Amino acid sequence: MATTAGRRRRGVLEQQVLARLAMADGPLSPAEVQAALGGELAYTTVMTTLARLYGKRALNRVLDGRRTATPSPMTRTVRWPASPRTRC
Repeated sequence: MATTAGRRRRGVLEQQVLARLAMADGPLSPAEVQAALGGELAYTTVMTTLARLYGKRALNRVLDGRRTATPSPMTRTVRWPASPRTRC
């Protein structure tokens, strides 16, 4: 899975994140995704990966209070923290 430089091959982390989301009973927060991946990755790494997957339309983000949630069936959904500028 790792290359000689100790880095993952392109796309491996995204595949792992999507697999964890697919196995979940419901939407996961970025912190829950991080924990599901073993907790060794930095939170910002997980957030960046989720943001990129969202940009590729590979998952949904839904607000859950101040973070995101509520999946539609057959889609992967992440509970996403609201922007500090977002008012509730």
